[in-house]
Amino acid sequence: MAGVVALMLQKNPSLTNADATFGTLSNPTSWGPGSLERLLESSATPIPTPGSANITQRTGEVTVESWGTDAVGKGWVFVDKALAVAGP
Repeated sequence: MAGVVALMLQKNPSLTNADATFGTLSNPTSWGPGSLERLLESSATPIPTPGSANITQRTGEVTVESWGTDAVGKGWVFVDKALAVAGP
């Protein structure tokens, strides 16, 4: 994920996470997403829970990826979609 964020920042240096609300360990709910995180999350492809998908590897081999109800996050991040929402 860090590589995708680095590419987004390179594409649009005006992106920042500086508007995040800083939290503390004693109050983790006070954390808030910054502008960069919101853009990255908006570009994610949702993953239905539970589920599975056929994934075509670079070799052309198709494998099945599966996950359960404990899957977390916003979904799959694809670099082209993340860069498209990054802006200029």
